[in-house]
Amino acid sequence: MPPAAPAPPADRPELTAQPGVTVRGSLPPLVQRVPTTDQVVFLTVDDGAVNDRDFSRMTRELGVPFSAFVSDYL
Repeated sequence: MPPAAPAPPADRPELTAQPGVTVRGSLPPLVQRVPTTDQVVFLTVDDGAVNDRDFSRMTRELGVPFSAFVSDYL
């Protein structure tokens, strides 16, 4: 079983332009590289075209930790 996701930081750090992070005006920062020595995989799931209502159930059953970022502007 994969390990649980770590707790979020107490204070939310502000992302600034730096190697691996691009900041453009009022757009959200674009993170292109996350410095880590942990063996992790980052996947993106675009649930906009096809809404798979079983996705969260399946990830829960498999014990896969994930973060969901819901956007209402698309």
